Amino acid sequence: QLAEQRVEADRAISALESALAIDGGKYLDKSEHKALLDCMQSLEEIKEKGDADTIKQTINKLNELSEPFAARRMNASIQDAMAGHNINEFSE
Repeated sequence: QLAEQRVEADRAISALESALAIDGGKYLDKSEHKALLDCMQSLEEIKEKGDADTIKQTINKLNELSEPFAARRMNASIQDAMAGHNINEFSE
């Protein structure tokens, strides 16, 4: 279980690092960005020293903190996809 949580921690960190590199400046204010970076740093440290439950709790915290950012990215992606289209095109 510990190894699985470490892999999951690496996945969460990697995915968020990629998202931040692409869209962090667009969809996060400085305090939100710092909170995510701080939580990722905590997860990196806990991943090496902590037990499976502590790692899982920290992954959950990171996921919770990143939810608004993910929602903003998704909304922007949907808006981009719909740009220039009539709403009736999507209902067929």
